[in-house]
Amino acid sequence: MSTLWSSPGVARVAEYCLRLTGLSSIERRVTETEAAIRRAMSQGGLGSPEEYLHHIQEDPGRIDHLVDEIVVGETYFFREPETLEFLLHKALPAVSASRDPGHVLNLWSAGCATGEEPYTLAILLDESEWRGRFRILATDISRSALARARGAEYSTWALRATSPEMTRRYFEQIGLRRYALAARYRKLVEFRFHNLAADSFPDLAAGVSGIDIILCRNVLMYFPREVTDRTAGNFFRAL
Repeated sequence: MSTLWSSPGVARVAEYCLRLTGLSSIERRVTETEAAIRRAMSQGGLGSPEEYLHHIQEDPGRIDHLVDEIVVGETYFFREPETLEFLLHKALPAVSASRDPGHVLNLWSAGCATGEEPYTLAILLDESEWRGRFRILATDISRSALARARGAEYSTWALRATSPEMTRRYFEQIGLRRYALAARYRKLVEFRFHNLAADSFPDLAAGVSGIDIILCRNVLMYFPREVTDRTAGNFFRAL
């Protein structure tokens, strides 16, 4: 670990987080990571890194706040239209041509953050020939992000690539600059916790096997090379 941490206690917290999550940006961005650790400590009402380390070791789920501080969860509806066009007009027809009639399409949004990507897929597929014949699994390492995804309530910032007509069609306004995704699309996505760096897969029980299409954007850049290579190999075997 880096010797630039302000104290051995902070270094131990960073080392534990790196081991648990595989986020190599912890070592590359020492100043930002230490600030994130201190914000997470403050949110938990903990006065020292030693207390905080004990707190998250007691229940690893408590590390969510720190992960949220470290990872930039940049996402929004209908992001990168070129990717979506490729999916609809190239990837899906190729899958259709190689599967039996009636095949149920299996998609995995890995590192789904607050759900904008898998919900975008749900909207697009529900209006395609695959309507009623697809399953979308969305996973993330942040339980708090998954909770927000299941709630499916978003600000106008998440809809910045969504036209007013599409916003009216797929969302209900619930407050000033706040929108809820229509219930029809919420039920088309299954959200689960999954740690790409630590959890083994393919895993039939976890639903990460026999996948037709995997979308994983801006996640692997947080991993060191060996974790990236292992995760890419696991993705290939999960297809």
